[in-house]
Amino acid sequence: MATAQNTKAPSLKRGMAFVLTALLALGAGFVLSFGLPRLDHTANALRPQNSPAYEALDEIKSHLTQNRDPLWLITTGQNETEVARHLEQAASVLARAATNRLIDSFHPSHCALAATGLSGGQSRRRGRDSG
Repeated sequence: MATAQNTKAPSLKRGMAFVLTALLALGAGFVLSFGLPRLDHTANALRPQNSPAYEALDEIKSHLTQNRDPLWLITTGQNETEVARHLEQAASVLARAATNRLIDSFHPSHCALAATGLSGGQSRRRGRDSG
């Protein structure tokens, strides 16, 4: 009698594993029957949901840019001076592109603000660390 129970236990486990695997495969097939999941390649994937601040920003953006997302320029550098130099170079290239109507608009004051904010923020941080 003990041997009959021992032979049923492995076959029961195999049967349960087969059923669970079949259910998993059916579930995956059902989900994929609606198509592959969509990926959001925009910055919206990182946005908080139900944010009044972002709703206000969207409203402002719709008035200013006709609902187009701005393109962001990201640069690196070893220090603030190098980053500021990169931003100045980018500003001149973008100004030419705007003149040649390759881009709709460009706001050089944003580059100047970013460069000014970098050097001011870094010196404040250094002063805090040393004191």
